[in-house]
Amino acid sequence: MDPKMTPKPGEVWQVDLGPVAKLRPVLVLSHPGATRPLSAVVPCTATLRGGPGEVPLPAVRSNAWDKPTVANIEGLTTIEHRQFVRRRGYYEAQVLAPVRAALRAWLDL
Repeated sequence: MDPKMTPKPGEVWQVDLGPVAKLRPVLVLSHPGATRPLSAVVPCTATLRGGPGEVPLPAVRSNAWDKPTVANIEGLTTIEHRQFVRRRGYYEAQVLAPVRAALRAWLDL
């Protein structure tokens, strides 16, 4: 992956999760790993279940959502950078704060 295309915290990217899951949007939460090209992400979904693991997201810059969308913190995972396909937009720190707070609560940190 081109270094200019390295995912950064706050960015929303389309990632390739394989033939079953296809392309899905994720919210990047971490900087790249020091020893491996990995970033911690949570999926962005419009499938709302109403649980505490869902943090509402506003329309993402440069690519508005067409229906209510949440960050699903219970889907926390790491994604290899080769799976990142294209950047969809970016959230400011104030949008990330409730996502990170919900994640800390869920992980009991």
